[in-house]
Amino acid sequence: MRIAVAGDHHGVTLKGRLMAWLAAAGHQVDDQGTHSAGEVDDPPLCDDVCAPVVTGGADRGLVLGGSGAGEAIACTKARGIRAGVCHDVWGTQISRGNNDSSVLVLGVKVVSADVPSSCSASGWPPRSRRGSTGGGWT
Repeated sequence: MRIAVAGDHHGVTLKGRLMAWLAAAGHQVDDQGTHSAGEVDDPPLCDDVCAPVVTGGADRGLVLGGSGAGEAIACTKARGIRAGVCHDVWGTQISRGNNDSSVLVLGVKVVSADVPSSCSASGWPPRSRRGSTGGGWT
């Protein structure tokens, strides 16, 4: 699976850990930034994740921000993107399985450090039940 990943200044540390975990799980990870703890504007990062998802350069997107709310709003402005803000395993499964989300948004100030990898280890998110042909995350 090809996954485009970005995190703002709040998410840069967790982004690095998640990218390593996803790569070790056999996924192709495309780092869209940011690469430092310096404050950045979220919408350009969201655009950088959504563009390859829309064009087929990535199968899914993952965006990390403070609460995740602003990032989800920015992502859903991209035509063809459904972004879901998720804070637990169940939410990620529903976001993909029921709502056909193509971009997962995590609020790093809201989730505990083990939630993202717990979500991934649980088969997060499963194939959409809405008829997506893009496949699931795993």
